[in-house]
Amino acid sequence: MLDTWTALSPSADPMAPKDQAALAAVVVDLAAAIDGVVVVIDHTRKNPSTTRDPFLSLRALAAYSGLSVRTLRSHLDRAPQDALPCYRVGGKVLVRLSEFDRWLERFRSCGRPGVARAMREMGLA
Repeated sequence: MLDTWTALSPSADPMAPKDQAALAAVVVDLAAAIDGVVVVIDHTRKNPSTTRDPFLSLRALAAYSGLSVRTLRSHLDRAPQDALPCYRVGGKVLVRLSEFDRWLERFRSCGRPGVARAMREMGLA
């Protein structure tokens, strides 16, 4: 994640337009260098929940989670009760970070679940 403070918001930022343009160019170059995986947080937004809880593209979500875009897409196509919650805007798929974290909790495990299940089945646990 790249926190630009207000550098990309000309109307709310004390930076000169030339400096804003230079910073925007750096952000674009960075996105290209790392295959477009940049989440820019703009603190001037009116809705503070989006700065702390951004919407991520599948590519940005893959970088955040360590899962591939292909794996994330496969979870979008599951049954509604199991699917990764998302927002489809035109051809773009966005996932709110907090909703992803909440959805991912269902996959949390402790220890080795196969061993625990086998022990229960044998009456040892």
